[in-house]
Amino acid sequence: MNIPYIAFLWNPLIQAQAQEAKSLRDTVSRTTWLPRLDRPGLTLLTRCSTRRSLPVHVMRYASGLLIGIAFSRSSTRALTQTEITSTDTLAGSPDEVVHNLTRYYWGGFVALLASRQTGEWRVYRDCSASVPCYYMTLRGVTLVTSDARHIFSRSDWDTSSGPPRPIAVNWKYLSQFLADAQIQNRNTALTDVQELLAGETLSGGHADPSVRLAWDPTHFANHTPVVSLERKCEEFHAITHYCIEAWAHEHDWILHSLSGGFDSSLVLSLLANCRRRPHVVCINRYAPGPAEDERDYARRAASHASAPLVECAWEFEKFTFDESCLRIPFGAQPSVQSLLYPIEAAYVARLESAHHFDAMWTGEGGDHLFIAYPTTLGVTDFLALQGVGRNLLTVVEEAARLTGTSIPRLIWDGVCHRLRSSFASQFLSIWKGFNEPAGQTVAPHPWLSLADRLPPGKAEQIMLLLEVLHRHRPIAGSLDSISHHPLLSQPLIEFCLGVPTYDLLCDGRSRGLARRAFSQTMPAAIINRETKGETTHSLAGVLHRSTDFVTEFLLNGLLDNQHLFDRTLIDSLRASHTTAHNNALMPICAALAAEAWAPIWSSRSFL
Repeated sequence: MNIPYIAFLWNPLIQAQAQEAKSLRDTVSRTTWLPRLDRPGLTLLTRCSTRRSLPVHVMRYASGLLIGIAFSRSSTRALTQTEITSTDTLAGSPDEVVHNLTRYYWGGFVALLASRQTGEWRVYRDCSASVPCYYMTLRGVTLVTSDARHIFSRSDWDTSSGPPRPIAVNWKYLSQFLADAQIQNRNTALTDVQELLAGETLSGGHADPSVRLAWDPTHFANHTPVVSLERKCEEFHAITHYCIEAWAHEHDWILHSLSGGFDSSLVLSLLANCRRRPHVVCINRYAPGPAEDERDYARRAASHASAPLVECAWEFEKFTFDESCLRIPFGAQPSVQSLLYPIEAAYVARLESAHHFDAMWTGEGGDHLFIAYPTTLGVTDFLALQGVGRNLLTVVEEAARLTGTSIPRLIWDGVCHRLRSSFASQFLSIWKGFNEPAGQTVAPHPWLSLADRLPPGKAEQIMLLLEVLHRHRPIAGSLDSISHHPLLSQPLIEFCLGVPTYDLLCDGRSRGLARRAFSQTMPAAIINRETKGETTHSLAGVLHRSTDFVTEFLLNGLLDNQHLFDRTLIDSLRASHTTAHNNALMPICAALAAEAWAPIWSSRSFL
C-alpha cells in the first residue's frame, strides 16, 4: 500500500524561503495533485486516493501530518484522525513528537512536522521503511516525495520551463551498486536526491537540512534483560502475534506468498488465529530446479491454517531477457529484485482480477530477525557479554552442531575476536568508499558506526536488517507497491534485536528460539525443516539462455561507455563451469538492472 505525495517544507520566518516555497507550490500541477494541507512552513499534495491508498492524517493545530498507518503500543487498531488530533503525545514541538512516535507508536508511516513559532521542521520515517521518502533542497525549500520521478516529470509541473531541477545521473552511485547491489545508504542514483532511511529524521529550519538517527537499533541490542529461554519464547510468540493481529485489521482480502518456508508459514499460521481473520488466498510458485519446489511444505501450512492454496509454476524455461522485459518500473535507484517483475506481474494481475485482494503479504524479514543462517558468532557474542560463564560450553557445543566448526576453533576465534575485527573492517571499508563523493569525506551510515561497538553477531544482524528494510521500494507500478511484510514491524524488530545471538540460535539450530516459540503453532514438518528454498538455479538458466542478448546489451550500453562495467563478467557468464557461472549471477543481474535504469533517466524518456 502506498500513496503518491509531494511535500514542501521551509522556514516561514525567512522571507526568501517563503517566496521560493510559494513559487514551487504555484507551479505544481493541480490537475495531477490535490492539496491536503497548505499552511506556512508545510504543504502536502497527494494523488487521488484508491482502495490501496494509505491514509493521511492531520495533527492538532495543523502542526504536522502523518502519512500511513500508526498503531499505539497498547492497541491492535490503527490510530484514527480523531485520536491523532486529540492525543497530547502528538501535539508538542517537532522534536517531542518524533521522540514520542519512536517510543509509543509503530506501524508504517512518514511524519511531516513544522512549528509556526520557531520555523523548525522535521521529517521522520519509521523504522519499517515501508512508506518511501526521498528529498532534495531547492533554494532553501526542501521537497519531500514518495517517488523521485515526481521531481522531474513534466506532467507534475505547470510551467513552460518544466520541472524545477534538471536530471543528473550519479554515476558514482551506479559504480558502487555494481560492486555490491545490497549496500544501502542515503545516496541515490540521482545527483542531489537522497533517501531518508529507516528510523531517521530530516531536520531543517534555521540551518541547512541535516539527518540524525531518531530510532537507534543498537539501543535494543545493548539492553538484553536476563530472562529464561521459556520466558523469551512466551514474549516472542505474544509480540509476533500482536503484530500480525494489528496488521490483519487493516486488510480485508490478503494474497499471501506462501513459499512453504518457516517465515511465510508462520505469518499464515498466526493470521489463522487472529480474532478478526481477513480472507486469505495463498500462492506458491515452484520450479524444477534444486530447492525450488516447496509445494509439499506449502500444502501442509495451508491445510493447517484452513486456507486455499493456488500453485503456479514459475516457467522460467519459457523466459529470456530482452529489451521488452527490461522495461520495468524504476525509481531513484536500480533494483535487482525488479528483474523478476515481468515474470510475476501478469500472474499476480490475474489473481488480483479474480480475488480483488488489498495487499500481498510475505514472510520477508524472518531470516534476518530470527537468524536463519549458520554462524559461529554466537560464541563470540557470549564471551563479549558474559565472559567465561557457566553456560559457555553449551553455547560452544550448539555452535559446533550448527556450523560444523570444531570446538577448539570456536573458542580460539571467540577469545581472539578475530571474527569481529575482520567483519567490522570489511563492512566499514565498503561503506566508507560507498559514501564518499569526489573530494568529500562522509562518515559511514550511523547504524554501521554504532553497530561496531556491539558484539559482532548483533552487529552483523543489524547490517543485514539495514539491507532488508530498504530492499523493497514501493514505487508505483511495481509489485512492491502492493506488498506487505508484517514481520518487519517495530515491536518484533526491537524484541529480536534485544535477544542475544546465542539465544536466537539455541539448540544448535538456525532460528532456534523461533522454532521453540512457535512449535505448537505450525506443522512439525515445517518447524523441523532445515533446508531453504531458492530460485538461483532457474534464474541462472534464464541468464544462460539470454547470453547473446545480455552480452550485446551490456557491452554496448551506458555503463560500459562510462567504463563502469566489468567485461570479465561476460566471460564468466559464458563459462560452462557452474561455479564460475553462479559467481557471475548477482553481478550480472546488478548490471542488467542498472543498464535498464540508466538510459531512462539519462535520456529523460519518461518526461
